Amino acid sequence: MADGDSFKKQLQQLNEWRSGLTEEAIRLPQTLSDLRTAITDLRSVTQRLESATTAIEVLVSHAEASGVAPLVRSLDGTARELETQFRDNTGKVLSGDIGSIEPVKELRRTVDALTSLLPSKADDSE
Repeated sequence: MADGDSFKKQLQQLNEWRSGLTEEAIRLPQTLSDLRTAITDLRSVTQRLESATTAIEVLVSHAEASGVAPLVRSLDGTARELETQFRDNTGKVLSGDIGSIEPVKELRRTVDALTSLLPSKADDSE
């Protein structure tokens, strides 16, 4: 009887496999349609990314050529240095650890360097 049970089990597995295969075959047209839509969407996204990348490259090129980008980098570096010095000096003042006036002078030099990069009112009127 063991052979009969084994045969029934194999037949049941074969029927389950056939049912699963039939269900997949029924869903195949929708799956293929979804795949085509995904490919179209991916192409569109890729084209938009390429356009955006090209625009950014042109913008960076113009910024470098016009001198804006180096000025921005200089301002950013000076501003960071100013923040660091201000934070360090504030900590020293709050703790009462001001040993000399030199940190204040350094902070003033940094502020002067920062303001020298900004256009003056006389430049605006021209």
